[in-house]
Amino acid sequence: MLLTEGLTGANGAVGAGLAVVVAALWGVAPAVYKRVLSRISPASLVVFYSLIVAVFCVVWAWTFRGDLAADFQKMRASDWALIAVGAAAAGFLANVLYIYLIEAYDTYWVVGLAYTAPLFAAALAWAWIGERPTPLSGLGLALIAAGALLVVTGRR
Repeated sequence: MLLTEGLTGANGAVGAGLAVVVAALWGVAPAVYKRVLSRISPASLVVFYSLIVAVFCVVWAWTFRGDLAADFQKMRASDWALIAVGAAAAGFLANVLYIYLIEAYDTYWVVGLAYTAPLFAAALAWAWIGERPTPLSGLGLALIAAGALLVVTGRR
């Protein structure tokens, strides 16, 4: 894979660093969503977000069209079924629920339960939209291993 070649063994630190970058990028979404949800409905956000992702997917598909053609030949019906279930469950249903939860509740609380990257999301929600986690919730976000439990019990 283009971005992950040679990241095993001695290069594990590079992989870990990239994983932290992924967590930070995922942490951006809740604060961005919360800001936009002050002006549009969750249903519209789901559609607009999906259209933008579709554009990026078309560009990605064009870039890797050789791999796609080769992999398409390898796909079995069970592979398509698994991808469809994953796309429906994680790609669509989870995002719809997540966006509606973000609209209804404090962003830091939802993210603390839904992600393994609650620290980034809460920090951005605080900086961009003024949400303030309670001290106990802040501890939960800092201590990611126990974060979900602490966020739930520390919700204001």
